[in-house]
This record gives sequence, C-alpha cells and structure tokens, in this order.
Amino acid sequence: MIEKIDNWLKDVKRRYALGLTIFMALASPDMKKKYGDYFREGDTDNVAPNDPRFPMLINKVTNLYNIVRVDPSKYADTLAKIAAPIVQTKEQIKEIIALKEETEALNDLIKELAASDDDKTDEIEQLQEEIEEKDAAIDDLKALLKAKGLKVMDGKDLPTGTKKKYDRIKAIVPLMAAIHSELKDTSITDEQRKEKAEELCDLDDERRTLWDEIDAYLNNSDAVLTEEKKVEYSEDPVIRGMQIGNRVKRLTENIKRAKDAIDKHIESKKPNLEQKARERLAEFESELKELTEVIG
Repeated sequence: MIEKIDNWLKDVKRRYALGLTIFMALASPDMKKKYGDYFREGDTDNVAPNDPRFPMLINKVTNLYNIVRVDPSKYADTLAKIAAPIVQTKEQIKEIIALKEETEALNDLIKELAASDDDKTDEIEQLQEEIEEKDAAIDDLKALLKAKGLKVMDGKDLPTGTKKKYDRIKAIVPLMAAIHSELKDTSITDEQRKEKAEELCDLDDERRTLWDEIDAYLNNSDAVLTEEKKVEYSEDPVIRGMQIGNRVKRLTENIKRAKDAIDKHIESKKPNLEQKARERLAEFESELKELTEVIG
C-alpha cells in the first residue's frame, strides 16, 4: 500500500482529500495536533493547487513517506487502512441510489404496461433490458466500493441492533407525515397546534439522532449504506426554527463526544480509530457550520 503514497506524490493531478487521509493516518499525535486542524479547515474535497495548505501537505506527506519506506512492514496495518477520498465514495453511493430509483420507476412502469389491455410485450422487454443494464452498473459500482475494503449494505443487511434503529426511522416517516397533515387543519386550537409541533420536532430529533448512530456504526465498520437519508427541515418557519435548535444542540453534544474519542484514541495509540473519529467530527462541524449560517 506504500505505492498509494508514492503514486499520490507523483501525480500532478493529485487530490488534496487523499493526501489529507494519508497524513491523518500516518502522522504522529504531535504532528496532527500541530497541523491537523489547519489542513482540515473548510472544504477539503475541492482544494485548488494554489491553496497554501496544499504545498505544505505535500511536504508533510513526503516526510512521512521517507520515514515509512524505510520499514513499510512496521506500518502495514495503517497503510492498509488508507482509503480513497471520501468524496469519491460518496459520489459512487449517489450513483447507486440514483440507479436504484430509476430501476424502481421502470419496474412500476412495467406493472402498468402489464395491466394494460393492449399487447405491450415489446415495450416490457425493452424496459427489462434497461433494468438489467442498470443492475449491472450498480454491481460495478458496488465492486469498486468493495475494492476499497468497504462493506456495501442495504437496510436489510444491517446487524440486528442497528437494523432496529433503521426500522424505527422508517416508522417515524409516516408519523411525521400525519402530523404535518394535522397541522394544516385550520380548526385546531393554538394549544393543539403547539403540542403537535413539539411532537413533530421530537420525532425529527429522534430520526436525526438514529441516523447519527447508524452513521457511527457504518464509519466504525468501514461500511456504506446505499440509501439516501431523506431528512429535511419543515417549511413552516416556527417548526423549522425548533428543529434547527434541536439539531444544533445535538451536534454540539456529538462534537464533544467526537473530540473526547479522538483524545482517547491518541492516548491509547489507535490511529485507525482516531481517524474515524476525526472523520465524524468533520461531518458534525460542517453540518453545524451550515446551520449556524442559516440561523445567522
């Protein structure tokens, strides 16, 4: 796996995100403490070559490479964990999700044609061929993810404890939809509206928290879920404000826990777990920053 570092250093079109992954996996705790936050500032997926962080990152990775190549076997476990840029993985997951949705739409269309009184055999066969092509494309994308050492999972593949959380999320969706409908009823009192709004926000907070817990499992297990998280804030400004307030509070708690985990893993010299905790921290901080900008 040392070749991955060598290839990154030689590649004139190198991606900053992969270099950052290499640095975070191999750097000493002191080096990460000194440079880690700086390297991870802002957007790390699309860093331009003229960004001052880029040449400094190249320099640090070069120094690490010179240390590692003296005795690669000493760093074998860490080298094996160096993954491709997270952004690339996310794009592949998005492609899988889009293809699955297209396949479902084609299957629905086939059912409609099959129920027709007219002979739609040719059209159905053509749609079935399209489905087979999309299924093959999905298999190819999953193979790419697996080649990175990732487990590719659907909701049904989750272990029992995590699957219960997934099922609860699915159960929450219609409950929230029903409350949204009730809130449109102009005959309910202000007190009833307030109670319904609070119930809606509690369910929203529960759903987001459960997704956080599922994401933590996926992160710790080197796994990805090929399903889109459809979690949106209400269009009602009052409810939206309550939802965002709850989420900000939850993110603040998550950030503290992630930082505590990083310190714990640094102390116990577990760089792989430390890297995973840093990835989660970056996600929480990014979401918090976005929400903070929304509420001004």
